[in-house]
Amino acid sequence: PQAITLDPSTGTLYVANFADNTVSVIDAATCDASDVRGCRDEPPVATVGAFPTAVAVDVANSTVYVANQDANTVSVIDAATCNVTRLIGCARPVATVHVGNTPAGVAIDQATGTAYVVNSGDNTVSVIDAVTCNAEETSGCASSPPTVKVGRSPRGIDVDQATDTVYVTNLGVNETGDTVSVIDGDTCNSY
Repeated sequence: PQAITLDPSTGTLYVANFADNTVSVIDAATCDASDVRGCRDEPPVATVGAFPTAVAVDVANSTVYVANQDANTVSVIDAATCNVTRLIGCARPVATVHVGNTPAGVAIDQATGTAYVVNSGDNTVSVIDAVTCNAEETSGCASSPPTVKVGRSPRGIDVDQATDTVYVTNLGVNETGDTVSVIDGDTCNSY
């Protein structure tokens, strides 16, 4: 397991499994601190691209975005049909988005409907329009999204929903490494 996210609307944990190119679908209601019945079972999985390293849920669009490090893609999974109560949509992603080199992180800006993907291999962040590239609408998934330059070897990413600010950690050792890039989500987004 490499990364994890929770869809609070379905109580589903999505766990990116780096070595076997899958995402485990775990029932948080039967695998939590007070009830561990479901923790012992092998969970169902969704197949994604090569070496998934990050996963995020866009609750507004019922969509799971999975960054696939070695495929330079993001798998788009329908969270409405691939969750703990419904597994039919787990068979394959509804779409695949080509992003920059070595995607390592993904975060969702709920205010602008944007999925940001950190590309550690080319020091960029891909800006995906989550309104036109989601589980229901895939027309925006076909073309490569625009990118914004950040520091060297970016890895982590998060969005402050209250201030519409995107933060990116940069691990590289030089003038743009060991830093945090700050992106204005209000002016750098998918619309």
